[in-house]
Amino acid sequence: MKYFTLFTAFLFLPLFFFAQSSDNLNLVGSIEFNAEGNDVWGYVDDTGREFALVGLTTGFSVVDLANPSTPTELFFIPGDFSTWRDVKVWDHYAYVTTDEGNDGLLIVDLNDLSGNTFTYTLNDNNGDFMFERAHNIYIDEFGKAYVFGGNINAANPFETESGALILDVTQVNLEQGVLPTKLGLFSDFYLHDGMARGDTLWGSAIEEGNFFVIDVSDPSNPVVFNDSLAFHPTPNNFTHNCWISDDGKTLFTTDEKPGAYIAAYDVTDLSNIQEVDRIRSSDDIGGVIPHNVHVDGNFLVTSYYHDGIVVHDATYPNNLIEVAHYDAYAGGGDGFQGTWGAYPYLPSGLILSSEINSSPSQNGMLLVLERDFNQASYLNGIVKDSLTGEVISGVSIKILGSNVISSSTNLFGEYFTGTANAGLFDVEYNKIGYFADTIEVNFQNGILNTQNISLLPEVSFEKSGQIVDIDGIGIPFSNIYFNSGYISHESISDENGFFNVDTLFEANYTVVAGKWSYNTICENIFIQDDSVDVIVVLEEGYYDDFSFDNGWVATGDANSGLWELAVPNPTTYENITVATDKDVDIDCRNKAYVSGNSLSGGATSDDIDQGYIKLTSPQINLMSFNEPILQFYQWFVNVPGWDNDANDSLVVIVSNGEEEVKIVTESATVNSDWELVSINLLEYISLSDEMYVSFYASDYEPYSNLLEVGVDLFSISENSLTDIHPEKLNTSLVYPNPTSGVMYFNEDGQKIIFDSMGKIMLNTFSKKIDLSHLSTGIYIVVFENGSSQRFIKN
Repeated sequence: MKYFTLFTAFLFLPLFFFAQSSDNLNLVGSIEFNAEGNDVWGYVDDTGREFALVGLTTGFSVVDLANPSTPTELFFIPGDFSTWRDVKVWDHYAYVTTDEGNDGLLIVDLNDLSGNTFTYTLNDNNGDFMFERAHNIYIDEFGKAYVFGGNINAANPFETESGALILDVTQVNLEQGVLPTKLGLFSDFYLHDGMARGDTLWGSAIEEGNFFVIDVSDPSNPVVFNDSLAFHPTPNNFTHNCWISDDGKTLFTTDEKPGAYIAAYDVTDLSNIQEVDRIRSSDDIGGVIPHNVHVDGNFLVTSYYHDGIVVHDATYPNNLIEVAHYDAYAGGGDGFQGTWGAYPYLPSGLILSSEINSSPSQNGMLLVLERDFNQASYLNGIVKDSLTGEVISGVSIKILGSNVISSSTNLFGEYFTGTANAGLFDVEYNKIGYFADTIEVNFQNGILNTQNISLLPEVSFEKSGQIVDIDGIGIPFSNIYFNSGYISHESISDENGFFNVDTLFEANYTVVAGKWSYNTICENIFIQDDSVDVIVVLEEGYYDDFSFDNGWVATGDANSGLWELAVPNPTTYENITVATDKDVDIDCRNKAYVSGNSLSGGATSDDIDQGYIKLTSPQINLMSFNEPILQFYQWFVNVPGWDNDANDSLVVIVSNGEEEVKIVTESATVNSDWELVSINLLEYISLSDEMYVSFYASDYEPYSNLLEVGVDLFSISENSLTDIHPEKLNTSLVYPNPTSGVMYFNEDGQKIIFDSMGKIMLNTFSKKIDLSHLSTGIYIVVFENGSSQRFIKN
């Protein structure tokens, strides 16, 4: 929600501890500060002694790395509070910018390790105003400093952020009072960050969502190359930083968005810039946020807020491969905690990581990391049709091992993949319509394997069938879905229940069918090219796992977070899963009704805001029921914002056409899990043939709460054990028995689980059910054919 910001974190502090997740990067030493951290840079003096230069919210710290296992702070220079500090070095001077307060430019003489030789200045060597605050600084190989995003305007010190102020720092001498000299200003638009080499400035225009290539051969008149057309959008349109490769041919960028990418671009022709690859540390949509990428030879060293330092092999820019990571922050998901910056350029090879708040006391830290990674092992090739010789796009390629690595062929049939580890691995090639092929590849670090593959095509066929009721009468306009894992089809039957599906291939399919007032079912069916029709039988009832749109109506006036029928996209905040990352996994497909389902933007981007949402069922006839039990799974996360309590609710509204009742099922919680809810409708309302069930949630306060809700696996069943036949009690229909979690069933069709008092606990059609939510005790499951079995839940 847009009013819920980082500053609400103090209202619900998560459990922090100095944990670590690592692969091919080792912790050598660390130091904790008394404030939160931000950026980091390195410095080496004339004797080869190494230092870390660390920005903190309260000032600037210089740390001695003479003994990397015990880093020692040499001195600290206080400054105005600033969440953002950036540090760069020229000669023996450190240059520090801040993006809050009015420190201007801090210049520190690193020849004086007492920390007593420094100055804060707002002016250049000629006495002209430079800036009070700026977001970032970069210094190129010529001693030209580029100050990004500062309030740069000699006539108006309060001018808003600008592009890049260019300074000459080669003559700076604090003992003689010589300050930097202004050379020029790029002010076409705001630049958030950038780096320069030669006569070229690579600028990150975060608000534009592009990187720009700027000619700075004349610093007094910087212009965008190619008649201002040398720019390119980045994948998430929030260009945070960029870094050019050592050979100047490839630019790498990050977008500061949840689940965003590191992207690589061929910039050899500025009139035809091409993206060649993109990769992210977490494949979770709505996942961690990348911050800054640095090129270190053939490697990319990137800081991620919740995922630490991640190293990618960029030997082949069109085939980026993760080879190492180190994460000291306990939380996951999106958010702006954990690692801020990385510095990989010390002669010793050590990598510095600046931590915002990863210490046990939630303070900033400096981590000193040791490399233990090698070049990746690479694999590429072309996949063709074995009969026609034509290339095949969209072929799935998987390197099978402890962690499956997936990629696919492009429009030209080419694929590029690899692994951080050497060894023999099976590589699987698969595309629907072709017979799969698996080969064994010997992966070696630093070696490129080329494996061209030809796949034999299968022959597709059509299949007909009918959806009928238990009397064999066709059910008109029913939904049906086929999925083999590689191909899927969804359609609606005609007025007599008949359907036809083309482009099937011989395989095992999950077939899902349903319609309102019938129980949705899913069956595993082997389908081959023959004349046998597929017949699907639906029983009357109210069991809707939201595999299909069965006519539920979504209304509301909220600004965001409206009901959506979808595969859930997760969001997290402060180590809490806010929007669910999955549906209830005991139904037929992976859909649920959720409040908002934005792909990115974080937990606050598409939760329920400034209004209500309501989801209403189609009409329900309960006149044939004696004691109907309404059941559903609900997702409810309500996190407090600013100065108010977590007081929102999820309400069930039941109507019989003449009256309606409201039943509060959950409020003021951060449960972060699907929860089964059972409601005996007779306890609340009289039954009719014109009943409706609605799910209602609202959020109204000006500075209101983070609120996400979801509903899945809706059912209404008779609360009765009269269908249990003692002679049909079985001892082999469920396993394991006893169980403490997942249970498997040997029968297809509907299954109803009762507790020892005859209360319905679950109504499902799945053959695999997670029962961990049930209390310890004895239960009985009744199958639709009348057979039943007792089981024990530990």
